[in-house]
Amino acid sequence: MKMADTQAELMGEAPEDIEQAILRATELCYNGGVDTDFWNEAEESFTAQLHHTLGQLMRNHWGLWSQDSPLYKNLAVGFLLSHADDMSGLILTGVYRHHHDIGLNLEQEAAKYLRYWADTLDAKAFNDGPFEMSIEEEEDDIPY
Repeated sequence: MKMADTQAELMGEAPEDIEQAILRATELCYNGGVDTDFWNEAEESFTAQLHHTLGQLMRNHWGLWSQDSPLYKNLAVGFLLSHADDMSGLILTGVYRHHHDIGLNLEQEAAKYLRYWADTLDAKAFNDGPFEMSIEEEEDDIPY
């Protein structure tokens, strides 16, 4: 069997909503032998370390790159997310909080991603927008 077939089999059919995704990803962590010490990491460390492993598998096999997938739609409508990295990050946060039996507060977590993009896009719009002027334009506009 090819590696991609093994990964697809491991990931199974894509969940349709965030609740299913959290439960399936948690199960994958338990069955994948995530070490007990790993669960004791801080939340940020836990999610960062899984970003390029389980996070990548979720993005690639659960349709987080496709606006047509049910899971993408659920996260886009329910949390206003549009980037697959943010979506998988939200699921991984849910896995960590589910395991530790703490409040999920996923709306609050999603708001962090939205603030990041708002700040990034505002800065880009400012730098690329109508406020950008060349030195020559500024000098021509100064009445001496």
